[in-house]
Amino acid sequence: MRLPLKDSCDKLGESYNNARTKFLALEQRLLKQPHFKQDYSAFLDEYVQLGHMTLLSEDEEKKEVPHFYMPHHGIDKEASSTTRLRVLFNGSEKSSGVSLNDLPMTGPKVQDDLFDIVQRFRLHRIVMSADIAKMYPQIRVHPDDKGLQRILWRNTPNQPITTYELNTATYGTA
Repeated sequence: MRLPLKDSCDKLGESYNNARTKFLALEQRLLKQPHFKQDYSAFLDEYVQLGHMTLLSEDEEKKEVPHFYMPHHGIDKEASSTTRLRVLFNGSEKSSGVSLNDLPMTGPKVQDDLFDIVQRFRLHRIVMSADIAKMYPQIRVHPDDKGLQRILWRNTPNQPITTYELNTATYGTA
């Protein structure tokens, strides 16, 4: 899918330094919490393995294409039995006063209000609920738009920081 942009990517400005600063802060948190780091690394390794993100070479990183570096962080829910770690990509982070989430056209709200959903539960004797696992990563982003979903990562502080592009629709973006 193409990212339906209502504005030019030129407005994004420089985002690398901000993303790098946020990544270094995340890295310090990961170093203090070994279990959290292990889960975080496993999540990103799985993302690479499933083709949801791709490591960029230095030549690819330097190409003159529209790009945006998204900070990311994790939320560790120790009480959760299914999804203990959730990695969030921050498309709302502003660079030059504009964020990635300021650019796309957004459609109408497609889900009902919570009140309406709960009220419908009273209409039937049996109610079923479902969740689509890894729904967003099932949607591939057009190659021309992948540069707008870059993240920084390295497994250990003695490695160089590398750039990845997210190949799929990303939660945290509009």
